[in-house]
Amino acid sequence: MKGAQRDMIDVLLGSVFKRGLISEMSYKSARNSLASAMDFPNLLEYPVCLTKEATEDGNP
Repeated sequence: MKGAQRDMIDVLLGSVFKRGLISEMSYKSARNSLASAMDFPNLLEYPVCLTKEATEDGNP
């Protein structure tokens, strides 16, 4: 699973860079950080968390 998460982030970073939304230096720095990261935050384990306001009226 960790490999899939790394691949997903790598693809997302590449897409953001190709669209010109981040500089090459930022892209390379993020990839280096990704390569050296030991663990990912809970955000990748639970990507969708509904807020209380979103569930009160029945609409997610």
